[in-house]
Amino acid sequence: MPRIQKKGTASSGRKVTKKARSRKDQPVRLTNKPPFVYIAHPLRWTVLEGEVVPLLKELRFIDDPNVDPDDERAKWRKRGWTEIPWDVRGPDTNYLRAHDAINKTTAYLSEFETPHKGSSVVVSDVAGFVEFCVWLKDNGKIDAPEPYVLEELRDRARKRFEDYASKAHSNPKLQGLADRARADMDTLSAELDAVLGIEPPKKKKKKKKEADIEPQD
Repeated sequence: MPRIQKKGTASSGRKVTKKARSRKDQPVRLTNKPPFVYIAHPLRWTVLEGEVVPLLKELRFIDDPNVDPDDERAKWRKRGWTEIPWDVRGPDTNYLRAHDAINKTTAYLSEFETPHKGSSVVVSDVAGFVEFCVWLKDNGKIDAPEPYVLEELRDRARKRFEDYASKAHSNPKLQGLADRARADMDTLSAELDAVLGIEPPKKKKKKKKEADIEPQD
């Protein structure tokens, strides 16, 4: 994840419009950041911040007269990818942001990325991005992961856990990685149960112990 710069002024960007407005502010030092759309594939999922989310890809449209954006879209659709429109959350919404960059160019980032003026540092809002991904899944904008996909991811997480746990006794630093892999396993198991319609086991209520009664004469 991009590192956080303590000094400097953040750029919140502007909503993408057909006509770019000029700004006197110092530009962010980013290059080669053309407009993009998110695309998702039914086999590409991951665990992030304790949630099972799609592993989104940025499909950027380079400024080249020999490249047709519609052809690029069609090519990725044939590979099984689904495009996430800018306004997927409704009218007047847009996850794309435009930032004035060096050499009078424009750098396009998502709303979950904040660049800093005069710098190439970009800070990511991971929690906001995860919330967006979960919203896509919960609102049917993308299909939920198939059970076999979740099972494969869980098997990978289990293997990571076993590998790290077996070495943690000689290298305590690996214990944190083992704990993270174990947490991913639990998250994927819960997601798999939800997809299969299996309700989580109810916790048994502890019975209250009856107070000892003193025998009366």
